[in-house]
Amino acid sequence: MIGIGVIIAIVVAIIFYFLKKYTSETSTITSFPEAEPQLGHISESLEIDTPTLKPNEWGLILSLPYSCFNGHAYNDYNKGPHDGGLSQAWGVFDRYSLIQQLYWLITSGHTNNYYLLRDQVSYANKVELQDIIQEVENSSDSEENKKEQLWRIEMMDKNVNDICNVKYIAWDFVRFSKLCLDGCRAGYITIQEAQDWSLMSASMIKRIYTGWEDFWGNFLQTRWLWAANDSNWSESQQEFADKIQEILFDTSYPITQETWDLNLPAMDLESFTRAVAGVGFTTEDGTPVSLSQLEASISQRLISSRLDS
Repeated sequence: MIGIGVIIAIVVAIIFYFLKKYTSETSTITSFPEAEPQLGHISESLEIDTPTLKPNEWGLILSLPYSCFNGHAYNDYNKGPHDGGLSQAWGVFDRYSLIQQLYWLITSGHTNNYYLLRDQVSYANKVELQDIIQEVENSSDSEENKKEQLWRIEMMDKNVNDICNVKYIAWDFVRFSKLCLDGCRAGYITIQEAQDWSLMSASMIKRIYTGWEDFWGNFLQTRWLWAANDSNWSESQQEFADKIQEILFDTSYPITQETWDLNLPAMDLESFTRAVAGVGFTTEDGTPVSLSQLEASISQRLISSRLDS
């Protein structure tokens, strides 16, 4: 009986030893993730994925700074409490007036005039520069518009903020994107139209600019040129600059080189061209502008090989 008791005691001791060892190892494994990670190292389990940017919405994210200021997402198609300035700033009250503004932005906008003024001022001698100034002063334009144009001439003559080397077209294309989204949210155009139309400029934009920072940087500088000395707009310039910097570095926005280089659907002008044709544009003699003429004027701005056209 004594021998059996000794054997039982030995077996119990062995079992106790292994149980204690297993418990100790389990406790160590369980507590390991609670250890503070090394500085500069982010655990893979804590990494935040960049939001996905859909190829068909690439054109709408061009106006992301405006979307942020207006308190909605770049792909929020629902009607909001206000129209984003469509009626007050753009005179847009329906589908036709929206398409008219979109057509102006995509074929001319402010860009054409800015490049023309830059070339005139840059290549002018002192006498020619005075002639340019005199022409503005003698024009029938409002005093406020004259003041703004004279300010632009001075800025270009002195190349303040390197304004003569800015690629101005971002200013028009960002606003085109904004109007597409705002027009959709107002119910003037469909979601499909907003996506397709805003994508038309993608090929040209990618050819001119190197990435989001370059694109919005040129937009911001051209906005400064446009605002001139009008305090109603120039005072918000720093707010725009701060918002763009926030967008560029905040990982909650899908703004990366990968999304800039995203493969996009082929450019399709048919939908927008037919919509413009429905507005009923005519030539100076009252002849309706044909579909082929409209497409030619639209494609000239979007496919042109020159960066300043």
